[in-house]
Amino acid sequence: MHDYFLFITIVFLILSCSESQQQNEFKPTDELPILQGLPDPFLRKDGNRIKNKSEWNSHRTYLQKMLSHYMYGEMPPAPDTLRIEPISFRQLFNGQMVEEIFYVVLSRNGKDVRFKTGIRRPNKPGKFPIIIKNDSWLFNISEVVDTNKQQRYISMGRDKIEDWVAKEALNRKYIICKFNRNQVAPDHPKAIENGVLSLYPEYNWGTIAAWAWAYKLLIDYFEGLDYIDLNKIVATGHSRGGKTALCAGVYEDRIAVTAPSSSGAGGTASWKYFDNEHEKQLISHHKEHYPHWWTSRLYQFANKEAFLPFDAHFQKALIAPRGLINVHSREDYWANPYGTYLTYLAADKVYNWLGVKNHQGIHWRNGRHNQNYEDWKAIFEFCDQYFFDKKSNIDFTKNPYPEKYTFDGLINYSG
Repeated sequence: MHDYFLFITIVFLILSCSESQQQNEFKPTDELPILQGLPDPFLRKDGNRIKNKSEWNSHRTYLQKMLSHYMYGEMPPAPDTLRIEPISFRQLFNGQMVEEIFYVVLSRNGKDVRFKTGIRRPNKPGKFPIIIKNDSWLFNISEVVDTNKQQRYISMGRDKIEDWVAKEALNRKYIICKFNRNQVAPDHPKAIENGVLSLYPEYNWGTIAAWAWAYKLLIDYFEGLDYIDLNKIVATGHSRGGKTALCAGVYEDRIAVTAPSSSGAGGTASWKYFDNEHEKQLISHHKEHYPHWWTSRLYQFANKEAFLPFDAHFQKALIAPRGLINVHSREDYWANPYGTYLTYLAADKVYNWLGVKNHQGIHWRNGRHNQNYEDWKAIFEFCDQYFFDKKSNIDFTKNPYPEKYTFDGLINYSG
């Protein structure tokens, strides 16, 4: 017992030292300057801009630390071991596809946390690309505990979308994987008391980061499976799940394509710039309704967004040179189409500078807040183009409202 407490004390001191060093690296909110336009992602901590591509990797690490410090919090390292508990196995589509459901179980300090995961894969030899989605349920809508939410999902056709995605994945020879993020960490302000946050109480990380961390755990497990092409891993999610997928793409380089859907503020949309005709989703709203999503430092910028030293184009740029496809609805104004396309253009300067302009795409559709057939088709098309060089007739660069949206003066830097 004495050795255990000594170990915890040493770990705490190491983390405290690391936290102190990071605090010294990044200024407190009240010492940051007001910024006009979007922050420059090429700007180093000494105030100079990086000059060549050889400096990008170290600068990228600095930007990752910045986002951890001000928004996501710090993720712990992956555990040395995790175990898999099988739940069910069945065949679909006359035996052409296999569905496996299992628990991923993590243990630390005498406590277990398990989250349900499902895989639907072609029932044939070979290695296949895999699309991993975080969600509050897997493949059967009866898993949605809240009956009102379940009925709303049915009215939106989400149960039918799951079946369509499975068939499309089978036709295109992809694997679909889903995990229950609410079992990774509950989606409420007391999340720290349960889920993986309770396993690592010494870490100051938000629930979005905890959900994103689960991608790392799954990919670690997938490295031992013989039917997954580890060079073709895709992370997706919708709304808060889109914020999660984007965070996973920022910190997990084994993700080849990141595919957030209508992720809004804290995802692919700007915190600072909006279409002024519609309601704005500000940091103060997150502070009131979702205080558990982010590290507490982010909420110091409530009503002070002009002081933010980053915006969504930083997350997008950190995924470069890997693939990024953002799917979004034109009428999903709460998720800020204006700020989403603005940060797409801003990140495009980084992609272009790295010589991989076509590795970032954006797709718009009409309709409401959902990840529907059209969104999924765009993701499949982008991935086929990225992985297999298949041509697509989709334009992955379009302005959602070219007659209305202009961004003059907001991107004040060049690549």
